[in-house]
Amino acid sequence: MILLKCDEATQTIEKGRPCTVLCAEVVWPKIATGTGVEPIEYVKAQFGEMARDWIPSGPLTLTPHREGGDPALTVSEYRIFEVWAGRILFFLSVYDAAFDASPFIGRVYAADANEYKQPVSTEPASPFPEHVRRLSLLELGLSPALLNCLESEGITTAGDLCIRSAEELLEIRNLGPKRLQEVRDRVAAVGMWLWGEEPRGDKAQH
Repeated sequence: MILLKCDEATQTIEKGRPCTVLCAEVVWPKIATGTGVEPIEYVKAQFGEMARDWIPSGPLTLTPHREGGDPALTVSEYRIFEVWAGRILFFLSVYDAAFDASPFIGRVYAADANEYKQPVSTEPASPFPEHVRRLSLLELGLSPALLNCLESEGITTAGDLCIRSAEELLEIRNLGPKRLQEVRDRVAAVGMWLWGEEPRGDKAQH
């Protein structure tokens, strides 16, 4: 079992179907030592802290941690990325046009892998080398106006950019199609791409 804190949801189209992608981060419970109080806070897990066999191999069933009960969710398709500072992000794909993600945002879920042998897309580590992920926006050669747009949203490195889709970036104020193309061009120059836009010839690597 692992614990996932759902941070945000994105509406998109995958495989020609409406899809909600939940972004969740692996966390640990923070235990208040010596107080006898159950843990109520969570800290971000680091990739190096995980056991070697932690990566799930089947559909995940999510149940609210500590609370139990609903809402619960079973997800058959997901991707796992190690991002900057060794953090671990799950991107959970829910193919249900009526799915309401709002009750999940900000909550922590216990995620258990089912026994099914159905293959899923997993990424135990980012496809990009760490030294490339850590490149600053300035090092990427982005224009000053685009730098201001991105930094206002807390995006400061190439790794920050490439865990976001084009749709997410276009939601940033003053970041239109022209500046989005600038982002694509500059990350491509260092062998990276935005979430969901990996080159066709590289898909087999994932």
